[in-house]
Amino acid sequence: QGVHFVEFIMHSLQDEQWCGVTFSTSRAGCRGENVPGCYYYSGRRHHGQGALDLRERHHRMTFAQVNSGDTIGLLLDADRGAALFSLNGAFQGGCRLPQRPMYFCTALDRYEDSVELCKRPWEEFPVRLDDVIDTREFLNTNFFEKEDWDALDARENPHWDPLISSDWADDSPQALEQLLCCEQVKDVCEAR
Repeated sequence: QGVHFVEFIMHSLQDEQWCGVTFSTSRAGCRGENVPGCYYYSGRRHHGQGALDLRERHHRMTFAQVNSGDTIGLLLDADRGAALFSLNGAFQGGCRLPQRPMYFCTALDRYEDSVELCKRPWEEFPVRLDDVIDTREFLNTNFFEKEDWDALDARENPHWDPLISSDWADDSPQALEQLLCCEQVKDVCEAR
């Protein structure tokens, strides 16, 4: 619920990265999978553009490429079902989202990747939703209306452990950082 502004500070980006929100905790601990969400795709190091993805590699809008040292901004208006993205303070675009539980996430691609998540006052985001909702920079289509939410929810394992179900080594920082706002990950981090 509410309006949230977070920044993904890309301290080290070795190849590609997805930063945004997902509707599934199963996205944690994986390099990426075909899970619905709304992501800022950084673009690959040899490819000059980023994108708005609604699943990994399902590009819906062209964004600027992200590099090490850049900051991706995400304004999430959970009450109105909308996400807006910026790069280094410049608005890139956004889209409608279903009103259901969401989790901030990032998909670290290489071991050397390093991303920091910072919460900011939502008033500091460079644009207001009302100013962009009827423009070409905002996808006002409900891309998720045919999503099988029951099947997605059924895949959620109530005993899921991000340190066991990971492609990464059990003690890697990537296994802990994949899903940044999942309660299970917070509990594991606090236990360590």
